[in-house]
Amino acid sequence: MEIILVRHTTPSPLLAGFPSSTVLKGICYGQTDLDVTADFEVEREAVLDKILALKPLEKQAVIYASPLMRCGKLAHFLGEKLDAVVHLEARLKELNFGAWENRAWNDLPQDDLMLWMNDFVTAHPPDGESYEELNERVFAFLKSLQVLDNQCVILVTHAGVMRALMAHAQGLSLTKAFDVKLEYGAVCGVDLVLLNG
Repeated sequence: MEIILVRHTTPSPLLAGFPSSTVLKGICYGQTDLDVTADFEVEREAVLDKILALKPLEKQAVIYASPLMRCGKLAHFLGEKLDAVVHLEARLKELNFGAWENRAWNDLPQDDLMLWMNDFVTAHPPDGESYEELNERVFAFLKSLQVLDNQCVILVTHAGVMRALMAHAQGLSLTKAFDVKLEYGAVCGVDLVLLNG
């Protein structure tokens, strides 16, 4: 089964109280529920065009999305355009950074941050999860999709989730997952057989 992976569009820092869009680059915001930017209407059309280039015309689409606002808004737009049912799925959320959520990377305890950066696959932020734990919850969800053989499955999610799936499909270790480059609004196809292999 072919799965189409979609990364959310550009998130807005305004909901989190940040003064400008550039500040997000220095902020840890895994499961922080950010809204989308004012460019959302333009970005969502570009995402739709990319999906239509990949989606088999004869197959009905079904959409599963992270419940975070930046994914949910895009998923509901795509659901309307593709006449697809949208399911919100908590297991598709971005990495949970726990006590680090919504804080500047530079303000985090640097010793703790370095320990995590040196082993982000198995280490986890305080009260957060490791990348290995993210991987396990995402693959637990994927097992439930095997009953949807005759449908085009679209996952609207986050870069961390997409990288884990794409790294597996490409035969990369989770340590190498961040070698996969994904821009906001990225769309790519992945074969479920490769993911389960």
